[in-house]
Amino acid sequence: MSIDKNYRYKKKRETTELYFYREYVEKKNFENGKSEREFYNLLELKKNFPDTKYGEWIFRVVKPVYYDWKRDSFWMEKIEGEQLTGKKLSKEPLLAEKAGIWLGLFQNANLHDNTKVKRFGDFKFSHVFVNKEKKEVVLIDPGGGFGGQYLIEYELISFILGMISAGFKTLSTNYAAIQKFLNGYKQAFKFEYDFESREVYITHTIKEKLKKYRKIRLKKQKNIIKKVIYILFYPYLHFYMKIVVPRAFKKTFNN
Repeated sequence: MSIDKNYRYKKKRETTELYFYREYVEKKNFENGKSEREFYNLLELKKNFPDTKYGEWIFRVVKPVYYDWKRDSFWMEKIEGEQLTGKKLSKEPLLAEKAGIWLGLFQNANLHDNTKVKRFGDFKFSHVFVNKEKKEVVLIDPGGGFGGQYLIEYELISFILGMISAGFKTLSTNYAAIQKFLNGYKQAFKFEYDFESREVYITHTIKEKLKKYRKIRLKKQKNIIKKVIYILFYPYLHFYMKIVVPRAFKKTFNN
């Protein structure tokens, strides 16, 4: 495969370059060995979670093609469909339901016991592509935490936190999308999930995610303007995560 260097897109917030072609995408990470790890993570992910049909829709992960050891990059299929954004979720909450179904199906295939599950890694809405014509939902970019055993709630709450943050930027609470996301998860997750017995884990995970968010967004933020925005936003996020999110869980799983 030859590389057309006339068309190249470099992500601004990550040390990554993406080369787009008609059918494929080449991804190059500048951190040594990261591209190789990500490629083999995708291969393992495809084995752990093969394409799954649920209703009329297919839920799957992006297909890795090959690893180029000379360039320390890897090739994958080019995904068609809508990449989820905070604005799309606020306007069309039903898209969040598809993401919830995907996570429920993934956890069905990767449940370790009734408390922990193998983690996708970086489960957030910007890694979700929905193709309405083909009726498929595709996930990209498993994170560095892929394969580790975490509480069932970890990626549920990570996704919700991302929706709340995005809603703040678009002046929306995204509550409808949060509820749809949890409803989709409940539909697909085949094991009984009881709010009363899981509430302690929900509370613990929310506390840990808020602590991590505060550390990354506030303490390590060097841009003064962004830091001020995050300082103003944090009390709202803290209230929403501590009060509103548990109520959404209770509404979903107690019915």
